[in-house]
Amino acid sequence: MSSRLRVAMVQYRDDAAAGGSLRVGETLVRHLDPERFDARMLFVYGEPGPVAAAGRVPVDYLRCEGPLHPGSWRRFRREVRHAGYDVLHFQDAILWAMLASVRSGAARVLHVHGRFFPAAAGRRNLALNRIAGRSADAQICISRGAREAQLAHRLARPDRAHVVYNAIDVPYFRDLPDRDSARRVFGLPPGALLLGMVCRLVWPKGCEDLLRILERLPARWHGVLAGEGPDRSRLERLAAERGVAGRLHFLGTCGDVRPVYASIDALAFLTRYEPFGLVLVEAMAAGVPVFALGADGEYRESAYPLVTPANAVVVERAHPGDYLVPETDEVVARLSARIDEFGRDPARFAPMVEEARRWVAERFDGRVQARGVEAVYTGIVHRPR
Repeated sequence: MSSRLRVAMVQYRDDAAAGGSLRVGETLVRHLDPERFDARMLFVYGEPGPVAAAGRVPVDYLRCEGPLHPGSWRRFRREVRHAGYDVLHFQDAILWAMLASVRSGAARVLHVHGRFFPAAAGRRNLALNRIAGRSADAQICISRGAREAQLAHRLARPDRAHVVYNAIDVPYFRDLPDRDSARRVFGLPPGALLLGMVCRLVWPKGCEDLLRILERLPARWHGVLAGEGPDRSRLERLAAERGVAGRLHFLGTCGDVRPVYASIDALAFLTRYEPFGLVLVEAMAAGVPVFALGADGEYRESAYPLVTPANAVVVERAHPGDYLVPETDEVVARLSARIDEFGRDPARFAPMVEEARRWVAERFDGRVQARGVEAVYTGIVHRPR
């Protein structure tokens, strides 16, 4: 067992608000072969949170204070050397920590969670990302589109950029609480049809379109928003103006999202750009039908699509590349009509739900992702750096 490679999954915080990278890191630590890898999550900032509370993976906390604090650099380097890590897998692009770990003795891997947008990053961040990315021993890109963007902007070396698609712990998301008890926990109406979203409450996620859909659905349909964000107060105001405030429920940030999937009847996926879509995989594994507005992004790239016509209902946006313009009434009405069809006759959509379960179990389970990541680790750990 002493020959196992020591792996640290480096993350920002143990906080559900950290989003998908937290779930990806935990899934990988759980599924790496324990005979070959001694893996744990290493949180750079903050205190114990939902990952520690769940107790499913080993965790460490550095409680660093940020890149401008000299003690943080020393603490990070000291921990890496003391623990004897063979691989530092940066799930979050903590650039100062990546630089602090140069010549630490550990191979450094950067997880690339989506396409890079230089205009949004700015020139300074582009330069820093280029230094960090090209100096990494490997990059694990979650799609071919993400890899192509890294190479196009000179953020990666071609021989060090690998594609390994994200995944979830499929059995974990099939193990749901019963619907009635889950709804009681959240105070949700027991007899309503619930259309849910699991996301940060920001404009690009399309939460406002959920209100527009509710306006078009029968009164027995209610909306559920699981997540927090700066748009919450605006959404509350819009819901009141549109007359659906009594049918919209805010759950806040949920450390464990399984009760959310147990509570809802359908998932609304309304984002404007999506690099992968963990919520899609989670909902499919949980047996929740997906109704989506077609977004820009790699979650449907032809090489290895997550969403297909057979496993979800997708109504294409009128202007998929425009992240700012509101969606047309016609498109919103078409998606609302499909959701209404489901509410009237769920049995018609049962084959779609079963196909989605099968699809994610075969292609997007954590064991599949872990085997790809293990190949990257073993390919770089003994390479001169």
